[in-house]
Amino acid sequence: MANERVQRRAVSPLQVLREDAVLRGMLDGMLRDMLEGEGALAERVWGPTELTSEIHDVLREVSDRGIDLPQRVDVAAYLEGHLHMVAVVEAATAAAAQRAGPNTRLSLEVYRDPEIDDWHLTLYVRQELRDESLLQMVDEIVEAYTGALGGKSGRLSVTADFRGAR
Repeated sequence: MANERVQRRAVSPLQVLREDAVLRGMLDGMLRDMLEGEGALAERVWGPTELTSEIHDVLREVSDRGIDLPQRVDVAAYLEGHLHMVAVVEAATAAAAQRAGPNTRLSLEVYRDPEIDDWHLTLYVRQELRDESLLQMVDEIVEAYTGALGGKSGRLSVTADFRGAR
């Protein structure tokens, strides 16, 4: 019983957030309310900060480019822990939006490895009908942001998802 209590206390809020899809969904809406719009809640409570504005700006740019953000809370949390990845996300999503055709769906998500405690950003490139140039497009997107990584912590994978656009 004592060991069980110690283990419960050792679980971080971020671990709970990673594992609880319902909580993530609720927090996604709350974060959107906090970060978006004139006089956002975060700015009213804490005042404008470079961190919230930089993450807010890049998430807005990603959405404006027509890229899906189904895990907005998780992406924001990842960027909060790896602020230098903001430039990587900007470069990758700009390149992806520029190269994607009308049959291509883009989605920026957080991939969680189910076997180890590892998570990173993934830009999924999805098509209803597989185009022969899809893998070339993925390579071009990777080339566009590789220079921005510069050996820093954090990862962004770009992958073709052959399950089709959702």
